[in-house]
Amino acid sequence: VLGLFGWQAGVVFAGWKAGFGRYLAVAGMVALAVAVRFLVLRLCGFLFQADGGIGEYLYTIVLLLVATALAVLPVVVVAAYRPEARAWVLPLGGALAGAFLLFRWTRALWIGVGESVPLRYVLLYLCAAEVMPALLVMRTL
Repeated sequence: VLGLFGWQAGVVFAGWKAGFGRYLAVAGMVALAVAVRFLVLRLCGFLFQADGGIGEYLYTIVLLLVATALAVLPVVVVAAYRPEARAWVLPLGGALAGAFLLFRWTRALWIGVGESVPLRYVLLYLCAAEVMPALLVMRTL
């Protein structure tokens, strides 16, 4: 669903050509991003030989990805079947996805501090592994 939302936004706002190949590329990038994030977090937990809330945070990521997909699903359906509503529905979906992302970052901070991880490490993780990739994606789009 998140790949379909990204594809629809790209077709409407970035002028992409509509096609199944482009959709597969966007959906693949979303799946790859989720898999890489999961592997990076697991690798960090293994290297530092401490869970430090990583399991709880991975569970939170999965739950919030599912919740984001469910929240964006009506947006995707309306954008697909009501072309006149795309101009306002797709930004609304982006705002919904952004709100879930901000909540995920807040939750990461909360879990890290709750597990007695020093705040500087939690902030370093957030900046390096969460905020920076989001800013890079926004810049390239």
